[in-house]
Amino acid sequence: MNRKMLPYTYEGETISINLENGFTVIAVAKWNKEEKLYYTKFYINREDVEQQDLIVSDIKINAEIRNIRVTLARYITDKLDEGFYDYYIDRFNYGTKCFDIGNDIVETENINHSKGERNND
Repeated sequence: MNRKMLPYTYEGETISINLENGFTVIAVAKWNKEEKLYYTKFYINREDVEQQDLIVSDIKINAEIRNIRVTLARYITDKLDEGFYDYYIDRFNYGTKCFDIGNDIVETENINHSKGERNND
């Protein structure tokens, strides 16, 4: 089946910054013509997990197109120096730990359920 191409939305300029602690911050900045600035979303992810968590959205960044990447990198670095990401790193680690524990419980239940089905044959 040949489906017509699905529409897309331009999300903006994207960069990622390695925080040098096992985490990466991803910034997506989209130009707002009316306000003449970038609206930016920030995500965090741990390098060994393929998942991004939204940190904050709609942060206004004043920059020109030619220096938006450097401006975002400076913003992220300054926030790292302030300890801004500590909460989000802890939250990410906590969420991952909860997922892993829950996943272990579900796998154990599935194994026990499978053994029970075989014993009833």
